Amino acid sequence: MDFTESSGPVQGGFTVFQPLELQTFQRKGRFQPIPDPENRFSTGSLDLDKLLGGGYSQGGIILFETGDNISNFNWQLIICPTLANFISHGRAGIILPASGINTDIVVAKMKEMYGFTDEELSKLLRILEISPLGEIRKNVCSVTIQGEDVMEDYATWLKTEDELKEKTGNPVVEYVAHDMIEATYGTEAFKQIINSVTTKTRNEGNLTIGIASPGFEHLTRRAANISDIHLKLLREHGTLLLYGKKPRTNLHAVDLDPSKEYPLPKLTPLI
Repeated sequence: MDFTESSGPVQGGFTVFQPLELQTFQRKGRFQPIPDPENRFSTGSLDLDKLLGGGYSQGGIILFETGDNISNFNWQLIICPTLANFISHGRAGIILPASGINTDIVVAKMKEMYGFTDEELSKLLRILEISPLGEIRKNVCSVTIQGEDVMEDYATWLKTEDELKEKTGNPVVEYVAHDMIEATYGTEAFKQIINSVTTKTRNEGNLTIGIASPGFEHLTRRAANISDIHLKLLREHGTLLLYGKKPRTNLHAVDLDPSKEYPLPKLTPLI
């Protein structure tokens, strides 16, 4: 197996990839937007755009599946540049995060990784947070939902999305943690929500990125059937690997792009 086009150290004709957790990265500059190809949205990474033939389609449904032992930074390195690119173009994003991730964490990461200001994020970023007691978070980016009646909460989701689209005059990107939907509302509600989100995304030209975690393969199989692109991130022998399951692509090693002043993935095909 040969490794090509990598920034990592080369030993005897082979490139050695270090685990990303062992690397340190300090942002030195602000995220610079990437122009969108015709009828597509850039992923925010030129390497990933190339892998996918030009980025994500407008109205696209994307499934991002993670394997075992994938850290938060690992998957954020792949999917957060898309959100950064949307915000840099004056477009908005909505997130239904996985358990353990709240508004404060998301906002801090977007500032830390890409240099966005509180003012920018308050205008263009919304995170749906479940609070059965209806406690209102002080962070303006937070939108409280009850986590009891799925259709009532989905109505809040839609209202938030419509407000952002009206404010910006642009489509939005949505990140949806599949395990959170099932854990909160159940499997049947998951089917209902995913079907509704898919229809709205396609009709309005938005972009939806579903996040599938290990242990929820029954959700992943259903989501894969309606997705245009299905990416999987896994780890083998300490190396982070990415490939497309739909459409099928070559396996790529994932590293940090050393040419950028903010974290972006460098994808190296394995031959």
